[in-house]
Amino acid sequence: MNESVVLFDGILESAREEAKAVEAENKREMEKLRESYEAKSLRAQGQEKQFLDQRKAENSRLLDAQKTQISRDSEVAVMKELRSAAESSVFDHMAKITESEEYKNALVFWIAEGVISLDKDECVVSRGKSDPVTEQTLEKASDVVEKLISKRVKLSLSDQFLSSQGIVVSSTDNRIAYTNLVKTRLSRARSDFENLLEGALCSRK
Repeated sequence: MNESVVLFDGILESAREEAKAVEAENKREMEKLRESYEAKSLRAQGQEKQFLDQRKAENSRLLDAQKTQISRDSEVAVMKELRSAAESSVFDHMAKITESEEYKNALVFWIAEGVISLDKDECVVSRGKSDPVTEQTLEKASDVVEKLISKRVKLSLSDQFLSSQGIVVSSTDNRIAYTNLVKTRLSRARSDFENLLEGALCSRK
């Protein structure tokens, strides 16, 4: 074997070794790329799942909020319906009992309440057309006032009728007045009235 052949074989072997080294390096790089891709893919999948879970949670909260609002709106609508029906029922009932002794006695105390609130020596009482307020009613109201505050107040009946059921006690100069109309008393008792309606609403559920 001559020297040129030996040299050629050495160069060829060296080239083969270098090729193997390059191939091994390429494999390592490919493995790194594959691992990097898989890691990125897993992270992307995790981020996508987290995003989807967040959107699912947000949609669930939004749906719950909408359900709550719909329920609240429904309850408000029912409450308005009950209030309207109840108030109409109260007014109808009060209009039907104007001649009862119970209502006549109530008028006496409504007048007395107004007189005491105004704290005047003389007051004028106005009433609705259907309210049976007479001189005898005024006399009874004066007696109640005297018993409660030890003061005799002169009461007179106005010639003018009110447009609503109930009474209004005013000063003789009409500068101050105390209203005891049926609708006004119902408004003052609004809180208790609302509680009754809420109880009625709960009983429907």
